Amino acid sequence: MNRPAESPASLFDVATPADEDRVSTEQSASSGAVDAPFRRSGTLPAAAASPDVSGQWRLSRIDVVNWGTFNGHHVIDVPRTGLVITGDSGTGKSSLLDAVTTVLTPRSKVRYNAAAQDQSVRASDRSLVSYIRGAWRSTDAEDADEVRSDFLRAGACWSGVRLRFDTADGQDPVVLVKLFKLNRGQMSSGDVKEICVLAREDLDLANLGAFVSEAVDLRGLKKEYPQATITEKHSVFQQRFQRFLGIVSDSAILLLHRTMAAKNLGSLDALFREYMLDEPKTFATADMAVEQFSELSLAHRSVVEARRQLDVLDTIAELLDRWETASGDSARIRALVEALDPVTNEWIIELAEKELDRAQASNARAEGEQRQASTALAEAERDRDAARSRLLESGGAELENQQALLTHARREHERITRTRERLEARIRTVGIESLPDSWEEFAELQRVGQKEAADADLLDRLDNAKLVAHDRLRDLRQTRSGLEADRDAARRQQSNLDRRLLAARTLIARSTGLNESALPFAGELMEVRPEHTEWTGAIERVLRPLSRTILVEDRHLSEVTRALDQHHFGTRVVVESVPAEVPAPRSLADDRSLVYRVDLKDWSPKAAWLRTELARRYDYSCVGSTAELTGVDRGLTRAGQVKRGPGRFEKDDRWRVDDPSTWVMGFSAEDKVVRLLEQLEHIDRQIANADEELEQAVRRHAQAQERRRLMVDLADTDWADLDITAASAAISAVEHRIETLTAASAGLAAARRDLDAAEKSLAAARVRCRDADREHARIGQELKAVTRALDDARADLRRTVEGQVDAEHTSTGEVPVLAVTSGQRDVIRRRIRAAKRHIEYFDLVRLSKNLSIELQREEKAADQARTEAEAGFTAAAGEFRRTWPGVSADLTGSVDDRGGYRELRSRLKSDGLPEFEDRFAQMLRKQSTQNMGKLNTMLRNAAQEIRARVDPVNTSLLRSQFDVGRYLQIRVKTRFNADVRELMQKLQTVTSGGLSDIEPAEAERKFAVMEEIITRLQSSEPADLRWRRACLDTRRHVSFVGVDQDAEGEVVSVYESAAGLSGGQRQKLVVFCLAAALRYQLTDGAEDVPRFGTVFLDEAFDRADQDFARMAMDIFVAFGFHMILVTPKKLLQTLEDYVGGITLVRNSDRRDSQLSRTTWDDA
Repeated sequence: MNRPAESPASLFDVATPADEDRVSTEQSASSGAVDAPFRRSGTLPAAAASPDVSGQWRLSRIDVVNWGTFNGHHVIDVPRTGLVITGDSGTGKSSLLDAVTTVLTPRSKVRYNAAAQDQSVRASDRSLVSYIRGAWRSTDAEDADEVRSDFLRAGACWSGVRLRFDTADGQDPVVLVKLFKLNRGQMSSGDVKEICVLAREDLDLANLGAFVSEAVDLRGLKKEYPQATITEKHSVFQQRFQRFLGIVSDSAILLLHRTMAAKNLGSLDALFREYMLDEPKTFATADMAVEQFSELSLAHRSVVEARRQLDVLDTIAELLDRWETASGDSARIRALVEALDPVTNEWIIELAEKELDRAQASNARAEGEQRQASTALAEAERDRDAARSRLLESGGAELENQQALLTHARREHERITRTRERLEARIRTVGIESLPDSWEEFAELQRVGQKEAADADLLDRLDNAKLVAHDRLRDLRQTRSGLEADRDAARRQQSNLDRRLLAARTLIARSTGLNESALPFAGELMEVRPEHTEWTGAIERVLRPLSRTILVEDRHLSEVTRALDQHHFGTRVVVESVPAEVPAPRSLADDRSLVYRVDLKDWSPKAAWLRTELARRYDYSCVGSTAELTGVDRGLTRAGQVKRGPGRFEKDDRWRVDDPSTWVMGFSAEDKVVRLLEQLEHIDRQIANADEELEQAVRRHAQAQERRRLMVDLADTDWADLDITAASAAISAVEHRIETLTAASAGLAAARRDLDAAEKSLAAARVRCRDADREHARIGQELKAVTRALDDARADLRRTVEGQVDAEHTSTGEVPVLAVTSGQRDVIRRRIRAAKRHIEYFDLVRLSKNLSIELQREEKAADQARTEAEAGFTAAAGEFRRTWPGVSADLTGSVDDRGGYRELRSRLKSDGLPEFEDRFAQMLRKQSTQNMGKLNTMLRNAAQEIRARVDPVNTSLLRSQFDVGRYLQIRVKTRFNADVRELMQKLQTVTSGGLSDIEPAEAERKFAVMEEIITRLQSSEPADLRWRRACLDTRRHVSFVGVDQDAEGEVVSVYESAAGLSGGQRQKLVVFCLAAALRYQLTDGAEDVPRFGTVFLDEAFDRADQDFARMAMDIFVAFGFHMILVTPKKLLQTLEDYVGGITLVRNSDRRDSQLSRTTWDDA
C-alpha cells in the first residue's frame, strides 16, 4: 500500500491563520489503514447523547480499493458514536460516501455526488466507470470540440468497496462487498462486471480482489467462501442484507441515499417533495399512455385513411354516375338524331297529303274566280270608256287638265311630307327638337351645321373618350377574372398562396405523380396564433419567403427537380428539401420570440423541420417599440420594421402591413374567400358603372357622327324640298279651280260624276282580277310545293327505310319497316310541337333542322359531360391508386373497371370502415379507461395518497416531543395550478360519458383531446417539458403545513410552508420531520430506535451556522441515529460534541487521495 505523503499545512486551513500552527498529521501504517479516529477526552454531553441500543446495526469500517483517486487499499474505522470526514474541496471526501452508496443502492437509483448536483454540477461528472478508472481531471481534446477525462487506471483494472456493520451485543458482523472489473478499452457502465458478496464474518478485501484482478472468477469465489452470499444481482444482494440489518423496506434505502444530499433544507415542501416522496407513478403512466397511444393513433389513422378512401371512392362513384348518365343521354340523343329525318319525312308525308287535297280544291275555286273577274273587268272598261265619251261631249277637256294638275300637286305634297318625316326622325336623334317651319330658321340651322363641321377635333375627343372607357372596362373585367380565379383556387385548394404558385404546384404534382398534399407550401402549415393577431402583418412580412416555399421530402426531391426543369411556370418557384431526420430545435432568445407566436399545422416531419427552421432562421423578438430593438440581436415591430442583425434594419413597405390581401399563411382559406367575394362585389359595381360610361361614350360618339352627317345632308338640301306650306297652298289652288269649272255647268258635273263612278268600278274590277290571278298563282305554287315536298319526303323515307333493311329482309324479300320506336316518334313530335303549336308540312323541315341543332348541341354537351366525368374519374382513380396501391392492386385507371371501384366502395362502406371504426372505438375505450382514466384518477387521488404516505410519519412524530409538551403533525393541502386543472378537465372529457356505443363524432372529439394531451406529453419543447413536470409531479400539487399541538391534540401553532418562522425555527421544523421520516422507514412502527442506525450527510452544514448544526445534531441523536458527516472543515468544534472521531482526507496533486487520522485540535 502507498503511504500517505506529508502534506503542507495549507491543506488544513480552517477558519483563521492561527489554526495553521496547530495542524499536525499522523500518517497511517504501511497498509494504508487509518486507526480508529479519536476525539477529546471526556464524554458526550447528556443532552446530545445518542441512545446506543446494543442491537442496533451501525457502520464500523469502510474499505476501498482503487476507488476514484484513492489508489490502492484504504481503510476508515468508524466509531460507534459517529464520524466526521473532513478535508479541502476536491480531495475525495464525497467519493467515500459514493462508495457506500454504490454498495447499498441499486445502480439505477444512484446519484453520485448528489449534494454537489444540487448546486448545478453536471450529473455526468461522476459515474461508476469514472470511479473505477480513477478520473482525476478534465481537459480539452485537441482533435475535437469536447472535454475529455484523464484516468489514473487506463488498462484492465478492478475496484472494490467493503462495508462492515456491527452491533454492541456481540452479534456476528454483517460484511457487504462489491467488486468491479473493467477490461482494457471498456468505458461504459454496461461493460462493468459487478460481484456482490455478503458474509457474516470478516472478509479481507485484498483477498477478494484476487478473484477479479485478472479475470472474473465467480465460481472460484463461491468455492472459496461457501458460507457467503455471492451474486451478480444487486436485488438478491439487497434483499439479503436488508433482512440482516433490519432495514424493513426498499424505500428506506432510497431515503438514506437521498438524505445524504439533504443539506440546507429550508422548507417542508422541499423535504417531502425531494427527499421523502418517490417520483409519482403518473410519469410512468403518462409514458405508457404515450407508448400505447401510437397504437390508438394507428387505429385512428386507419379510420381516417378508410374515410379518406371512402371520400375518394364516393367522388369516383359520383363521377361514374355522371359518366353513365352522360353516356346514356348521349346514346339516347344519338338515336333521336338518327330517327329525326325519317320521323320528319313520315310526318311531312302525312301533312302534305292532307294539304295536297286541300290545295287541289282551292285551285279549282281559284280558276272559277279568275274567269269571273276577267269578265267583270271587261265590262268595267266598256263602262268607263262610255262615261269618258259623254264627258268630252259635254265640254270637259279643261276639267281633265285641272284634274291632272291636282294629281301632280298631291304627289308633290306627299314627297315633301315624306322628306320632312325622314329628316324629323334623324333630327330628334341628334338633339334637335323639330325641322324649321320657315326659310330663315332653315338657313340658321344650316349655318350651325357648317360651324360644327369646322370643329374637326370633336369626333376625335369623343372617340378617345370611348376608347378610355373601353380600356377601363376591359381592365376591370380582367381584374375580376383574376379575382374569380383566385377565389376558385382558394376554394379548391384551401390555400392562401397566389394562384400562380398553386398552379405551379399542380403542374409539378401531375408531372411527378405525387399528391398535392405531399407538396405543401410552408405557409399552409403555419398561421399566427389567435392571441397574437395584432402581429399577423409583421410576421407575414418576415416569414413570406419561407411561406412561399414548397416543402419536399428528400425521397421525392429528384422527381420534383426534374419537373422544375421540364416546365415554365410564369412565376418564381422555390423548393426546399425536408430530411427524414430533423435535429431538435435550438433554444429561443426569449419568450417574445416570433416562433412562439406561430402555430404549426401538424406533427409530420415537415412540421418538425419547420419548427427547427423557425428557431434557426426566424428567432426574432417581437418588441413593442423601436427603442427595444436596440436590446435584441434580431427583432420585429408591429409596424413591420425588422432588425436582422447588428446595425441592419429593414422595412418593406411595398404594401401595407395590415393589408390581408398580401397574407399567405394559414391553415384555411375561408377568410381569403370571404375577402375575395367582397372584392368581387365591389368590382361588379365598378364594372356596371364602367359599362354605363362606355355606353354613354359610344352613344355620344354615334350621335355626333350622325349629327355631322345630318348637317351635311341639310347643307345639300333646298328649302323647296321641305316647304310643306307651299305644297299645301298649291293643292288648294287647283281644287278651287276645279270647283269653279264644275259649278258653271250642271251637265258637265253629272258627266264628271258618271266618269268618277266608272273609274272606281274599273279600279275595283282590276283589283279583283289581280287578286284572282294572284290567288290562282299562289295556289298553283302551293300545289307545286306540296307535290315536290311530298315527292322529296317519300324519296327520303324510301332511302332511309332501304338503308335499314338487313340481310335477312333482303334475302326473304319482306317489306321493309321503319326502324323507329313509338317512344322516339313521340319524343320528336312532342319537342317539335313545343316549338310551334300549329304546324304545316312546310314548317317541319325548318323545325326539324332546329331540333337537329338542339339535339346535336345536347349530344355534344352529353359527350362533354361524359368526357369530363371520365377525366375526373381517371384523375380520382389515379390519385386513389397512387395513394393506396395495396388496396387498388387489381384495379386500373380505365372507366371499364368501374365495377371494381363500386364493389370496393360497397365493401369498404359495409365492412371496412365500420371495422376500423369499431377497432378505434374499442381502443379508445380501452385507453380512455386504462391510461387516461388511470392518469385522471392518479391526479385526482394524489393528495389523498400523499396524506396516506404522511400518516405514518405523523405517527412517528407523535413518539417524540417537538418541544416541551408539544408534538408536531404534518397536514397536506391541495393546490392545483391552472395547467393542472386544465389537464384534469381534458382527462375528464376523455374519460367521461358512455363509451360503449360512442358516436363517431364524439369519438373524434375525445381522440382530438387525447391527441392534444399526448402531443404535449411527448414533446421535447422546453415549455412542454416544464408543463409535463408541473402537471405530472403530483408532489407539487400539494403543500405541507406543520401543525404544533399539545398532548391533548389542541393546535398551538400552524406553520404554512415554514412561513412566519425564524430561520432556526424553520430549520428545526424541517430537520425534525426528516429524522422522524427516517425513523419511520427504518423501524417496524413500534420501535423508538431503528435497528439500522447509520445516517450519512454529505457537505453537512457547509452553509449553516453553529446553532443550526447543534440543533440538527441534537435531533438526530435524540432519534437514535449514528451520524457519518462529510464536511469541508466547518463547525468541527460544534460537531466534536456529537461524534466519536474525525478523519482527514488529503490530495495534494488532485490524483492521489490519502486518509489521515487527526485530533479535533489539529483539524
